[in-house]
Amino acid sequence: MRNEKRRHTLLRPVSVCLAIAGGILLCAVSRAEENPSRAVLVAQRAAETNDADSSAVKAPPEAPAAPGKAAHLKAVRPSAAMYHSLWLSGWGQLDNGRKRKAALFIAAEAFFIGGFIYEQHLLNESGGNKFEQNRIRTDRNTFVIYWLGAKLFGMVDAYVDAQLRNYDVGDVTPTDLKRDE
Repeated sequence: MRNEKRRHTLLRPVSVCLAIAGGILLCAVSRAEENPSRAVLVAQRAAETNDADSSAVKAPPEAPAAPGKAAHLKAVRPSAAMYHSLWLSGWGQLDNGRKRKAALFIAAEAFFIGGFIYEQHLLNESGGNKFEQNRIRTDRNTFVIYWLGAKLFGMVDAYVDAQLRNYDVGDVTPTDLKRDE
């Protein structure tokens, strides 16, 4: 009975956190699919000003989206993508249109948090053996360090992806790596 009560007290906060994270993730995905990219908005605004003033310079061509990225996603400031990734792993990657990366970061964070909770549970249930308690405590703390590393890596990745979002790699791509069109 006592073990069941502890198990339920551990599972409730975890399930609530996962439910909240899922809701935020769904909101971020739906919001990202609705908004056009910044390049599209700039081209539309320039076209509107050209129509109003015939002596104005013609609008620059629409900047193509990098391969593998959705052109309809809203352009996100790099710092915003980084902070989104700080609050919820994978959110910054979703802002940048990287759904697979977002799934990997979410899975990594869930794994490390789950490992921490499991090791804490083992520490609470372990007997009086000091050596075993120290080993479990070390494993638990290792999960925290890995979680912090994954969080930092996700933040940096979201920042760099947002910085390089509209970078045209066509000029620097070697000819043997270019796709035949």
